[in-house]
Amino acid sequence: MVVAVCDDDIQDIEYLRTELKEFYGQRGEACQVHTYSEPKAFLEEIKNTVYDAAFLDIDMPEISGLEVAEKVCKYSPDTAVIFVSSCEDMVFQAIKVSPLRFVRKSKLDTELSEACMALLEKFHNKRNYHDFCVNGNLVRIKLTDISYFESVKHYVAVRTRENESFHVRGKMSDMEQIFGDKGFVRVQAGYIVNLRYVDRVRYKDLLMTSGECITVSRDRLEEVKRKHLEFIRHENNL
Repeated sequence: MVVAVCDDDIQDIEYLRTELKEFYGQRGEACQVHTYSEPKAFLEEIKNTVYDAAFLDIDMPEISGLEVAEKVCKYSPDTAVIFVSSCEDMVFQAIKVSPLRFVRKSKLDTELSEACMALLEKFHNKRNYHDFCVNGNLVRIKLTDISYFESVKHYVAVRTRENESFHVRGKMSDMEQIFGDKGFVRVQAGYIVNLRYVDRVRYKDLLMTSGECITVSRDRLEEVKRKHLEFIRHENNL
């Protein structure tokens, strides 16, 4: 993921850079953060660089964040706009450019993380792969190559159908939120499986096409059965 931060306050820029790196790093997501203290410099760069998101202040000299957002929509319509501003009374004017979120600087500790998660979901909803951060390096894996996720202490192990394994920092709850509508289902506290590779769901477990058996918790069994059946029907146009 590549994002831009545009704010005339250097301290706010550094704060956002740190928070974004930490938020996505904790979730195993590779994130590049480009920063701009002058909106004109950012607008020149966006003509040549594709950003997944732009975090914009509104109250900036010469060009307001609202004007910057309008130009972002023109030059790069796929770039998500997230306002991070002290101008709380501008929220209704901001709606005109359809921002993904409006984060109040007075509520950064609660609203920024929600905006970051919304961006992460939007980022992966339009892609058939996921960029994981593994030991500081970006590893791009197709969703169809992932067999299941397994919780391993403070990490999540990404198991592929080729028997590869990548350990990334993150929480199973985050993985469930990101991949839950992409053909994956959580079958117990420590496992999220790709329904593409489920051969059948049994009384207490499920059999993967690889021959592996994974236990299904009692309280999730009916949901797993339902989602497996829905997936089969969808794949076969039934």
